[in-house]
Amino acid sequence: MHPCVLLLIRRLLRIIAEQFRYLIHLRCENETLKRENGNLRVLVRNLQQAKEALGDDNRLFAYQADGKYPNEERAVIYYLEHGGPEGFAARMRIEKAKRRHKFQQEERELLASAAA
Repeated sequence: MHPCVLLLIRRLLRIIAEQFRYLIHLRCENETLKRENGNLRVLVRNLQQAKEALGDDNRLFAYQADGKYPNEERAVIYYLEHGGPEGFAARMRIEKAKRRHKFQQEERELLASAAA
């Protein structure tokens, strides 16, 4: 085989080896980023739950249950004792439906009084 061809083959093999090493590096970096992304998702979920537990809506639910305005500790305990995020979401759906029903009822009363 001609020496120029051998030189070209060696160069190509070197390039392929470099690309292979870079590919392995990218795979490792991808796995690291996946782990970091998973950690950030957990952090965001935890912050969202803390926001729900300490928020006005949950404090209102706790107030309605206890009859007194809850401090932070009582608000978190109420949140956890009443189903955590799933229970909070269910209570919010119920509260939203109640508000919608009340609004529709008030609207009907206003229309009836305007027609009279």
